[in-house]
Amino acid sequence: MKTLAEGHRIGPYRIVRLLGAGGMGMVYEARRDLIDRRVALKTLHPQYALDQVVAERFITEAKVLSQLEHLSIVNISDFGFAEDGTAYLVMEYLHGESLAACLQRHARSATPFPLVRVLRIAWQAADVLATCHGQGIIHRDLKPENIMLIADPVAPGGERVKVLDFGIAKWMGNRGAVAPRTGTGEMLGTPMYMSPEQVSGTKTVDGKTDVYALGCVLYQALSGKPPFVADECWQLVGMHLFQTPVPLQLTHPQIPEDVCKLVHSLLGKDRTLRPAMSEVALALSSLLTQFSDVQASHSGLINFKSTIAGKFFGNLDSAKTRRIISAWKNPVSRRTAALLCSSVAIASTLVWTGIIQRSVSRHFAHQPIKSAAAPDHQVLPTATSASSTESASEHHSARAPLSRSTDERSPASEEAAIDTNLLSSIAQKAKKSHVPVAKIKVRDKVTSVQKSDFLPFNP
Repeated sequence: MKTLAEGHRIGPYRIVRLLGAGGMGMVYEARRDLIDRRVALKTLHPQYALDQVVAERFITEAKVLSQLEHLSIVNISDFGFAEDGTAYLVMEYLHGESLAACLQRHARSATPFPLVRVLRIAWQAADVLATCHGQGIIHRDLKPENIMLIADPVAPGGERVKVLDFGIAKWMGNRGAVAPRTGTGEMLGTPMYMSPEQVSGTKTVDGKTDVYALGCVLYQALSGKPPFVADECWQLVGMHLFQTPVPLQLTHPQIPEDVCKLVHSLLGKDRTLRPAMSEVALALSSLLTQFSDVQASHSGLINFKSTIAGKFFGNLDSAKTRRIISAWKNPVSRRTAALLCSSVAIASTLVWTGIIQRSVSRHFAHQPIKSAAAPDHQVLPTATSASSTESASEHHSARAPLSRSTDERSPASEEAAIDTNLLSSIAQKAKKSHVPVAKIKVRDKVTSVQKSDFLPFNP
């Protein structure tokens, strides 16, 4: 079958446009006009259309997808054969982009992939693959191109992962179907993401192969490149078999240590030492819970903490900064620091309270008195009776020490303190002589002394 043109019909489906092409097939956007439904229709390349082995793999994918039930598995709605005998597979139409396209976009813009988003994508992929493994199905071709990211408001983070292309999936155990046939020593998969047992062509491929592939995807999402890169396939085979990936913390010290440990545990050469996919999903869920409250990219998460540490401890190298951050993760250290900060805050509050009280006392204790209506040395009576005049004279005598003119005052008397008893005495005498105490003012921007502050004033 050649590339299908727009408007071509295959079965009840009308071709709209070509969406993409892979190694063995092509995917089209199509419509079933009877119910006006948009679908994705997958067919084989012409050179593989009549190949029995390839056709068998195509049928295997259809059976796998029809038996798996998971939100992260693409739904299959139909399977059939065209007039020329070519098989086709009809799936749900997905609105989104592949993880590969997303990683390329971040690489072009030189922006890191957010840590929380990486963990969320990996957790969803691990969860669906754990379901597949539980039903005896091994994907064997997990890579960023086969992880689709779909907008979904009810999914964690508003994004749903869809795992695609089960064309070379392996069925473990007796499920009424067989895995696609392979020749002796034949490799199936993408070399950049294949496990050591997979590149060696052994028959020990199981769920740990998908674990290794997920480790490669995680490594690439966090660091920007796969764990092994080479021009030739045989070079990649040797790397997967004998080389250890460069530790993430050496090249990207901002990535949390727990995340790095998990990624490298997935990339172990010995498959028996790798965790099961269900354990990987549980570990990723725990890490996601730990870091989900931090709305920062994986490059900025620890850089932010390092910057704060640098403010307190000066310029530090990455090793010292990591030790400081590691110490801060200790709950005992955090409680001790919190107690110390609380103690300092309480002590500072007490000290400043004492300083303010002393400042206020000194302010009011060193203010001289002056009259509001007359020169600085007078307090004028308001009554005209003889007794009032006499009381006013007595009051004036009491004020005599403070009644000298400004020119006659000595510097010492200018700064003389107001005695509270003196003010009380003035108020008592003012009451007898009907002198309104309200006319007595305190110097230096202080409002009039209210008569209620001393004794009731009855003119």
